[in-house]
Amino acid sequence: FAQDLHGTAVAGIIGARANDGVGIFGIAPDAELFAAKACWYQKGKNGSALCSSWTLAKALDFAIMSDSHVINMSLSGPVDSLLERLILSAESKGIIVVAAAAQDADGPGFPASISFVTAVLASNAKAEVRVPTWASEKTLLAAPGIEIITTAPRESYDFLSGSSLAAA
Repeated sequence: FAQDLHGTAVAGIIGARANDGVGIFGIAPDAELFAAKACWYQKGKNGSALCSSWTLAKALDFAIMSDSHVINMSLSGPVDSLLERLILSAESKGIIVVAAAAQDADGPGFPASISFVTAVLASNAKAEVRVPTWASEKTLLAAPGIEIITTAPRESYDFLSGSSLAAA
């Protein structure tokens, strides 16, 4: 996770070790995390990650074959039939799939739009959620996701916001 702010932040929210005398602790500090790097960053661009169906499929396959209990997909993109089949495979093996739901779009985004995927929106510290217009289409969960302190690259911390953090 050396240079990956998003991945490092999500991993920290989930599994930062408790009582290590350094920093923060995650919601599941004893969890065993598998990092499956599926996206990359363009140099000199706005910081948005680029992913492809192929790299995401490889990461999903790795997670499924590693006997994961939960797969976090703190991302959103266009519907993809290959990824949908892999997510269905995960579900058929009893793996829980959690995804970030798009809050500023016409729908929850993919993979949050899949019926059995747990879609998560970000709430603030007062448990207030800006409910999107499409919310009646799908049962949603909300979790803290606004100004969350978490791990960042180069052994630092940062406050970040978004449904990716809530999904973690």
